[in-house]
Amino acid sequence: MFFRCLALFCAVICLLATLGGCAPQHEVNAPANVTTAVTTTNTTTAPDNTATNDDTTTVPSGDPTGSSTDNHGATTVEGGTVPTSGNTTATGSHTTTNGVTPPVSTTQGSGSTTTTTVTTRGDGTASTTNTTSGTTTATAPDTDAPVVPAGLLPGTPEAGTSFATLARAPQDNAVSVGADTKQFGRFLFTTSDNKSLPFNVACHIEGDRITALLPANADLAALKPNFTYYGDSVLYNGAVLTSRSTAMDLTQDAALTLKANNGSTRTVTVHIETIGSGLPSFSLSTSGYAAIDNTVDYKAATFSVGDAKATVKGADCSVKGRGNTTWSYDKKGYTLRFDTKYSLLGLRESKNYVLLALHADRTLMRYRLGEYLSKAMGLEFTMGSAFVDLWLNGEYQGVYALVEKIEVEPARVNITDYVSPTVPVNEMGYLLEFDKHLYNSTTEADRKKWTVLGNGFYDAATNEVFFYSEALGGHWLTVRTTNAKNLTANHVTYIALVVETAAKALKSGDWATASKWMDVESFVNWYLIMEYLNNTDTDMESSVYMYIDVGGKLKLGPLWDLDNCAGNHTETVSTTAHPLYDSKDGWFSYLFKMPEAKKILRARWAAMKKAADGIGKVIDDTAAELKDAAALNFTRWDILGTALAGQPAAVAKADTYAKQVTYLKNYLAERKTALDAFYSAL
Repeated sequence: MFFRCLALFCAVICLLATLGGCAPQHEVNAPANVTTAVTTTNTTTAPDNTATNDDTTTVPSGDPTGSSTDNHGATTVEGGTVPTSGNTTATGSHTTTNGVTPPVSTTQGSGSTTTTTVTTRGDGTASTTNTTSGTTTATAPDTDAPVVPAGLLPGTPEAGTSFATLARAPQDNAVSVGADTKQFGRFLFTTSDNKSLPFNVACHIEGDRITALLPANADLAALKPNFTYYGDSVLYNGAVLTSRSTAMDLTQDAALTLKANNGSTRTVTVHIETIGSGLPSFSLSTSGYAAIDNTVDYKAATFSVGDAKATVKGADCSVKGRGNTTWSYDKKGYTLRFDTKYSLLGLRESKNYVLLALHADRTLMRYRLGEYLSKAMGLEFTMGSAFVDLWLNGEYQGVYALVEKIEVEPARVNITDYVSPTVPVNEMGYLLEFDKHLYNSTTEADRKKWTVLGNGFYDAATNEVFFYSEALGGHWLTVRTTNAKNLTANHVTYIALVVETAAKALKSGDWATASKWMDVESFVNWYLIMEYLNNTDTDMESSVYMYIDVGGKLKLGPLWDLDNCAGNHTETVSTTAHPLYDSKDGWFSYLFKMPEAKKILRARWAAMKKAADGIGKVIDDTAAELKDAAALNFTRWDILGTALAGQPAAVAKADTYAKQVTYLKNYLAERKTALDAFYSAL
């Protein structure tokens, strides 16, 4: 045992000598290349000062590298409550809008028509607005508003309602049956009878018309209805329509002949639409349609994603809420986990995805712009995205971005993964996230349950390892891995010392050491994107990612959390400031005091400026892609003309989607000009 302890002591000291770093508790000057073993004791103090580790930490030497009732006669009523559906679709080129009665008339061409539109909100209240429709472009004057072609609209009765089980379907519309009675009690489409459907829907029956709205990828060619009928029989194409047995082609309106016991008849039309925003639909149905009410617990779900051309479906999905501040918004974001790897909508195959709600971003495209800039500036890893119309338990939720989740795997952050605690500290890759919420969102009681692990801590409740870096302002970092329980004290101490060594080198102006442990061009590229977008969320406080691979250096990325950038927050409203450049918390004020880094900055600005020159086209193309979908989204979420907490007055003033797009374009154009002048004068 003595010799084992001696070997561990020697290994720790070799790393410390090479790094010249220290644990967060005290400073050690970085010596030159030293191979002599020195005994050092690292003491880690828990945030609540209740847990400490007085053991000597050893680090390897070397560089810190149901049932239904059919026709004829009385029907048993199946009661229960049903959530109001927020869904609506349009067939063919139609576009669906949530909660709005379709305009009585529209005008095409260069003229315009003022239309009175009634918006029905989820709480049953309604508002009336006058909309002037006409030709609209992304840079049009602020007089036009998006126009949604008439069709079935999400949230209206005509769109139907969803339900988890037959017992919770709308009650049967029972009547007293007479000789001339010919009436449906209810008209449903269930997933048990129609495997292609993502959720159950109860159609709306009014007069001689039956309607419902389904996602874009719903196959209407052979749907079997589950219905109850009061009368003699129902005929479809001249033959008897049998509940749960006869398949109907509903790609076009279908006429049904309702026959009474006395032989009298009447005709009813079945009109089913699929949403036509131009985006694929993503449908999630939790088990029992249970609500997703927190960001911790996964709920089992089925899913369906795609459009009329191609669909991926599965029953091996689970979903939970996501976000910190964003989870408090009405429109929620979600994290998805699959048992099987899927390649969805052209994104790279994985078991994990994120659905960004984009609620704070009225353009719905700020993440897309970051994705474009990340690729243009050559960041090593960029998380791809695809826009979708999200349906949750049969309710339309609006436009979301389906995004590849940041994690260590070949299709995402392709650095050396590990599964065993015996892997040497310098033979694995590490993905880190700066995360102030890690400490702020926990209680003292929670923190007392943390286990001290080298220079950091392990939380068994969340299976997370994290440490505190105090060199530049003080920051919490989480080691992002599903194998957190396999990390040892040596692993945590190693990566903590790498980060501290780099940070201290920056603070002291030690270019040789800083450039040894940091890929400076990676830091500059990441910085330039965030500075151009003026994303002050990314000042090493939260949602900032950094990684190191075997034999490599610390790199910044991938990009994340862009909701508040580009004038979308009071802290980012200025087009002339350069807050990240000056921010000591962001490390960059120290980095760019070094002539060598400043030279790289000036050279890389040329590439950034070229990328910025092309961003106007990206905005226009994205606005065109989202035009109809955005109209649906902002009918579902009536927030245009308002501002969330922390957003500037300019956001509320831009009260149409076109105005939001124009505001974003103008902001980034002014930002480029201001930064060009700033960097040219360095």
